[in-house]
Amino acid sequence: MSLMLPSNACVPLTLAALQDGKRDDGVRVRWVAALAEVGNHKDKVEIIAAYVMTQESGVLSTYLLRVIAAVALTLLLTSALSYLILRRGLLPITVMSTQAGQISPKNLSLRLSAADMPPDLRKLALACNDMLDRLEAGFQQLSQFSSDLAHELRTPVNILMGQTQVALAQVREVDEYESLLESNLEEYARLARIIENILFLAHIDHAGFVVEKEPLSMAAEMGKLIDYFDILAQERDMHFAVDVGGIDGMVHANPLMLQRALSNLFINAIRHGQAGTVIRVKVIASTEGASISIINQCAAIEPPQLDKMFDRFYRGDSARNSHTESNGLGLSIVKAIVDLHGGHVSVSYNKNEQAIVLELFFPA
Repeated sequence: MSLMLPSNACVPLTLAALQDGKRDDGVRVRWVAALAEVGNHKDKVEIIAAYVMTQESGVLSTYLLRVIAAVALTLLLTSALSYLILRRGLLPITVMSTQAGQISPKNLSLRLSAADMPPDLRKLALACNDMLDRLEAGFQQLSQFSSDLAHELRTPVNILMGQTQVALAQVREVDEYESLLESNLEEYARLARIIENILFLAHIDHAGFVVEKEPLSMAAEMGKLIDYFDILAQERDMHFAVDVGGIDGMVHANPLMLQRALSNLFINAIRHGQAGTVIRVKVIASTEGASISIINQCAAIEPPQLDKMFDRFYRGDSARNSHTESNGLGLSIVKAIVDLHGGHVSVSYNKNEQAIVLELFFPA
């Protein structure tokens, strides 16, 4: 009201506690009360003051709206940024999933691209590629095995059918029928050998197959086989020279499987070695295991042929369609037996001696 305040003397006050309240519209009100002495008679007057926090309430409301807007905007930006980061981070997985979806039995050569992958995903991609390499190799081996098996079985079946059809075309003499039956018996025996070898390979390829091993004397095992195969070798003017050495000349293996592996090697050496040569058999035993080497002279063999030497149904000669005693499973059985014992096989050609060296290692 534009009035000048008088210069009154201050009097002592007794303050009450500060109290808060709210109006009906929700605006906060702050109260305080005090006692004052007035006049000459020192009368006490109760003074009550209230302050309505309208401006503060408006500021707080505005601040609350700003906080809510900031939080909402932060959540929106965080969600959008998280989506973009997550999408960018999962992009290699999306690419990997797309590439994996393109792999099929008809297209096993595709591999996951690991060049642009993060380090962790690169390890996963490389592991998947290694797995695909093994699957492709197994699938190709299975396909080739099926094809070779059909080829091997087709030849004796066609021979049996052809000979029988010719014999039935007209009446034959008894001796002609006997000759036919003898020829058919040879083909039946060949089929039986193929089936037996395939069943043997399928049996030992089973994951749960366990081989029982025992310590065997190589001198004794060689003696059992050399006497028999030396007679076969003499038909080609060949003979065996055995050298058994080492700590004790012992090998840990299954006796039947060891004899079968060695028999296949000896038959292979007699069949493909040069006539009039010596088949050397060398055994070296040590604390790590026993090494058995079969060395025989033969025609030069190129490295690609050496790599396929232990493949199933592989024959070194190019005359695959010719009717021979070999069905290409001998050396593959040898490798399967050695692998089953935890060992390894190797093959090399010595140009100086013009000899092929087949080595088996059986670990202790």
